[in-house]
Amino acid sequence: MKLLPILLLVSAGAALAWIAWRAPEREYVAPTPAEVAAHRAAPQKLAGGVPAGYVVRTIEVEGMCCTGCTGKLYERLKAVPGLGQAAVSFEEGLARVVIPERADPEPFAAALRFDKYAARVAD
Repeated sequence: MKLLPILLLVSAGAALAWIAWRAPEREYVAPTPAEVAAHRAAPQKLAGGVPAGYVVRTIEVEGMCCTGCTGKLYERLKAVPGLGQAAVSFEEGLARVVIPERADPEPFAAALRFDKYAARVAD
C-alpha cells in the first residue's frame, strides 16, 4: 500500500521531466539593469521644434514588452545616418524621428526590425 504513493510521485516527476525536456526554449529575456538604465536615457518625446528643412516621421513599433525596450530601439535609431532627433514611446508603441524632408524614412523603420520587434512607417 505504501508503494502506490511512491509510484504516483515517481510517475508525476517523470511526466514533468518529459514536459520540461520537450518544451521550446523561451524567447523572452528580461532586460538587464544596464538596459533598464539605458531606457532612462532614451527620450520619450521630441524636444524643441523641428528645424527648417526637416520633418517628423512616425514609425509604429510592435513587440515592445517593457520600458527597457525603448533604450534598445533608441540606440538603433541613433546609428542610422541622417537622424536629426529621435524619441521612442513604450506607451504609444511609436518611434518619432526628425529627418530631412527628402530623406526616406524606411531605413529608420528597418533599423527597428530586429529580434522580436516589427516596425513600419506610419505616415
